[in-house]
Order: sequence, then structure tokens, then C-alpha cells
Amino acid sequence: MEAAHNIPVQNQRPPTEALNPVDKKSAEAPQNRVILYITRPEETKNCNFWIGLFKNGVTMPQELYEHDNIDEVYYKAAHEGVADQEALLISNTEKDPPEHFYLLPLDELKKSPDRIIEHIYDVLKAMAPKRAGFYFSRDLIDQATSLSLLKKVLLACRLTPTKEFYLFAGKHGVNSILNTALDVKVELEESMDVLVFH
Repeated sequence: MEAAHNIPVQNQRPPTEALNPVDKKSAEAPQNRVILYITRPEETKNCNFWIGLFKNGVTMPQELYEHDNIDEVYYKAAHEGVADQEALLISNTEKDPPEHFYLLPLDELKKSPDRIIEHIYDVLKAMAPKRAGFYFSRDLIDQATSLSLLKKVLLACRLTPTKEFYLFAGKHGVNSILNTALDVKVELEESMDVLVFH
């Protein structure tokens, strides 16, 4: 098992078209297809690289190893908080396949949503997981902000090597996440093939 640690990823700003994908003639992605899975709790085990937010608090990062499902990790990160102030990667290599959580501080989101998107872009570009999952908890930010962030992250991350994204419905509900995924599909329909499964 690897210790939780701050991840040394080179900050590389996503291409302008990733953050502002209004121009449909954006740069070619490594592959021209993205798959979005609307994910319920029982389906989260299909993805072993999850990304979310945490508030500053009392839980030591290594305590997040002990969980039965990803909802427990997000619950601790949102309610008890994590005793850290930087983005952190928690990797459990005792599981097969290894499980990873990349958690970003809520305080940074409040200062600059674009920086959060850049961090996520950087880590996916550097680590290139085949699949990545997202859950921006309603216990930390309101529904509208969460869904807006999810949409912007998906639009940016389409330019990374990761092409399968799991969108955990959680407290948002399947319909809200599905609508966000369909918005992304419409936005990218002229430049990329986007499949949405629910």
C-alpha cells in the first residue's frame, strides 16, 4: 500500500480549447471517441481512479484506505474533512487492480475553478488511466456549481489519454448527471463521437 501523498505533477495548462471548447474546430484528440457512464453505487467498482473534492478537516489521508465503497471516501472527505491543504493522490496498491483517489481542496475551487480543472487535466495527462470517475459532492458545493464544474472538467479532459469517464450520480440523481452528460455530447458532437450509457 502506498502512502497518501501530494502528487508531483507538472502543471501544464490545458489547451485553450479544452477550457473554452466553443470553437468546434479544436485540436484533434488522441482518439476521437469519449464514453460517459452514468454510475450508480453498485457500478463504481468498474472504475479504479476517482476524482473529487475535500474540505480541510481531521481525517488523515491514510484513513481513507479503509472503505467498502467510494461513497464512504467522499462522505469522509466532505463531512469530516481531510488534514491536508494540497491536492493529494491516495493509492492502494494492495487491491487488484490498484485503486486511486485524487482529491482536490475545496478552498482552491473557491479561489479559482479553472485551477481545479487544470489540476485534473494535468493528473489525467500524466497518469493516463484508461478510466476516470468524478463526483463533486453536493455536501461541499451546490448542485448547479457541481454540475457546471463536471461539464467543464469533461470538456477539458477529452483532450487527455483517458477516454472513459464514470460519472457517479450520488446525491445529484441520475437525471441531473445524465442531462449534464448529454450537454457535453451536444457541445462536442461536431468534433468528437461521445457515447453516453446509463
